[in-house]
Amino acid sequence: MATKKKNRLSKDARMREKKRKQRAREALMADQPAPPGVLAPPERDAVKSNRRKLVNKRLDESAAILTQCHNLASEMETFRSRSELRAEIDSAGLRAVEQQTSRHEKLILTQGKLIAEDHESCEKNAKHLEDKLNQQGAVIQRLEENMKELKELLKSSSE
Repeated sequence: MATKKKNRLSKDARMREKKRKQRAREALMADQPAPPGVLAPPERDAVKSNRRKLVNKRLDESAAILTQCHNLASEMETFRSRSELRAEIDSAGLRAVEQQTSRHEKLILTQGKLIAEDHESCEKNAKHLEDKLNQQGAVIQRLEENMKELKELLKSSSE
C-alpha cells in the first residue's frame, strides 16, 4: 500500500522525500561508527585519493626515469656520430669506450624493461584498487538497501 501512495506523489514531492531520507541516513551514519570492515564515506574517499596519489607518483617517477634513459641514449648517439673523436682515440681506448657504451646500452635496455614492468604493475594495481573500491561501494549500497527495508519493517510492525 505504501508503494501505491508513493507513486501518487508528484516528482517534486518524491525528490523532497528522497532528500529527507538521505539527510536522515547521513545523520544516522554520522552518529554511529562504521561497521567493521566498511569505511565511512570520508575515509573511503581519503583512501581512494591516497591510492591515486601513490599510483600517480609512481607513474611520474617511471616517466622521469624513462626520460633520463632517452637522454642517455641520445647522448650516446651523438657521441658515436663524432668521427673526429674516434680518429683521435687509439685502438685500446676505442675498445674501452665501445665496451663502456655496450654496458650503457645494456643498462638502458634493462632499465627500460624494468620501467615498463613497473608501469604495467602500477596500472594493474590501480585497476585492482578501483575494482575493490567498486565492490565496497556495492556493499555499502546493499547495506543502505537493507537499512531501508529494516526501517520499513519497523514502521509496519509499529503500525
